[in-house]
Amino acid sequence: MAYRKRIPPIAVELITTKYNLLMEYLSSISDEEQRVAAEKLKEKLLRYSIPCITERGTFILVRFFNQEVVQLVNLLINKINTEESGINYYEMLLENRNKKEENKDG
Repeated sequence: MAYRKRIPPIAVELITTKYNLLMEYLSSISDEEQRVAAEKLKEKLLRYSIPCITERGTFILVRFFNQEVVQLVNLLINKINTEESGINYYEMLLENRNKKEENKDG
């Protein structure tokens, strides 16, 4: 079987300031386990991201595999984990699910 080049299915266009902000965040992670994942993502982003200059402006095309998006989201959630919200969104989710089930049955 011939080798097939796999292109990551998830594409994100970042303006240069957002790309730099993401890279800075990945560089700043101090937790050892998270740092390893962040370094791998950062290396991939530096190696495979594509700078694009178009009539719309300059941006960086970043592509991710599904698991890389999961890692990135987990890293970002861990960053905001220290801030506690006064609203219990989980309770809101449960209420919405119950309403949806009631509407479906009725």
